[in-house]
Order: sequence, then C-alpha cells, then structure tokens
Amino acid sequence: MAYNENTIKKASSIFKGDKRVITFLSKCTNNYEEEDEFLVVWEAMLNEYSAHENPWLSSIFQLKEKWAKPYVKWAWSVGMHTTKLSESFNASVKPYVKSDYDVVQFFKHFDRLLNDKQYKELEAEYALCYKLPAIEIFSSMVIKAVNIHTKAVFEKFQIQYEKALDYNLVGCIQDDDDIVYKVAFNGHPNERCVRVKKDQSVSCSCRLFEIEGILCRHAIKFFTNYMNVKEIPDQYILKRWTRKARSERVKDMYGQDIQVDTNLQQTSWYKSLSSISTKISSRAAEREETYKFVVHHLGELRKAIEDILC
Repeated sequence: MAYNENTIKKASSIFKGDKRVITFLSKCTNNYEEEDEFLVVWEAMLNEYSAHENPWLSSIFQLKEKWAKPYVKWAWSVGMHTTKLSESFNASVKPYVKSDYDVVQFFKHFDRLLNDKQYKELEAEYALCYKLPAIEIFSSMVIKAVNIHTKAVFEKFQIQYEKALDYNLVGCIQDDDDIVYKVAFNGHPNERCVRVKKDQSVSCSCRLFEIEGILCRHAIKFFTNYMNVKEIPDQYILKRWTRKARSERVKDMYGQDIQVDTNLQQTSWYKSLSSISTKISSRAAEREETYKFVVHHLGELRKAIEDILC
C-alpha cells in the first residue's frame, strides 16, 4: 500500500484540508524508521485532532505493516511502491493503444510497444558498455562503483556517498558479540546504528541495503572513516545491479541454474533483430546512397551468417 491521490483526497476531506495531516501521513510512509517513533507521532496526531474513533484512520492503521516504513523496511522492495508499478505501466501503454481498439488492433499495437521497449533496452546496454555516468566526487569507492554498477544504481549510490560526508560517528557500544556504532547527521539528534557482527558483516538500522541492495550513507561513513575502506566490499555488491548481470547465469531460490527456454530465447532474438532492422531500413530508405550501402552489406552479412550456421 502506498499513499496515492485517492488517499490524500480522503485525508483532506476528513481533516478539512489541513495540510499538516497530509504531511504527517507522507512522513509516516518514508521518514519514521523506528516503530516506537512511529507510534508516538501517530498517537500525537490522534490526540491533536480527537480522531481516536475515526474509522478511516483506524482502518489504515490496521494495515500499517503494508505502508509504514518501520514495517516495510523488513521486506525487499527495491524501493518500488505498487502504485509506481501501475503508473509506470499505464504511462508506457497509453501512447500505443486506445480504448476503442478491437482485440486484433490491441495486440498489433501492443507488439509495437514490446519492440520499442526491446530496442530501448539494447540502447541502454550499449550505453552501459561505452558510456559512464557523471562522477561528482572522485574517490576510490565512487570510481569502483561507477565501473561496476548500472547507471541508475550508481547514481543512487553516489547520492548516499555525498550525504555520508555530512554524517559523524558519535558513539560505540558493545552488544553481546556485536559492536554497534552510532551515526548521526551533523547537529541532528536522530541516530542510526551500524552493527558489526562477529563475522565482520555490517548492517544498518535504516536497512537501505536490505531493502534496495545499495549501501546507505551510515554504513559508508563507517567504512570510510572508521575502517578506512577505500572500495566497496565485494559482499555489498549485488550481481543484479552490476553491468554484467545479464551475461551471468540466473539461479532459482534453491541455488540451481535456471535453464533457458530455447524457443522463447529465439523468439526474443527475432523480435529484437526485427526492431533493429526496421529502424535501419527506415533511415537507409531516405537516400539512394544509404539504400545501396545497406543492400550491399546485407548481402555480405547474409553470406557470413550462412557460413556460421552451416
């Protein structure tokens, strides 16, 4: 569950447009990371508005495990909300299909959507191989990250690294066999706990790595300032977020290699090549010179393919 426009409208009608309540609900979704902290501010809101008996608030509170950060941070979500998935899909389909299309027309245009998506995916893979994102801070850790991660993941990591510069290690306690380091933003009372276990594995109370697979600013601060670590430790680099993720084997939940469906793979290759060929043909047909150039090289390409397959 995520707060969308309908939720905001409902809250606005209940509290007569009071923006403080809307702000609070948004903060409940994203800002309050600890359960006790969340419960205190929730109770304070009910008291301020005398809303203890409000059925709508009672109903969403019963579902707090599905939307409040103190609870959802224990689930792997890649930072994606269900509403974002729906909105993204709708935005992708809308330019290609219309409500008055029959079934044949729908699938014809939906196939165009898939072909364009596949072409954009190929463009993204090309960019991964030959282009690097902009680096804002030149450090060993950032440079390793840009060479390993995809563009989107690197940009998220770089933001965390930049924010880590404004954090300080403010305390350290022993907790059985673990050592807990307290990290806080400059001049801010809220602390995050970076726990170092006996096996030297590190986890943070914000759980960004467990949720999205990206090291948080608190853990980065610990690594860079206390451990003097210059590069991201290998155990905190998820293969799924690396440039080589697609070239490696994919395993199921039991650690077994997933066998590729040959027919499905060939179909995927065919659609991908068809999309590329269509775009090349469209451009080449604009001038006689480019048309003859493509025809000549296609003949050579066809012969080369036949030699490989024979």
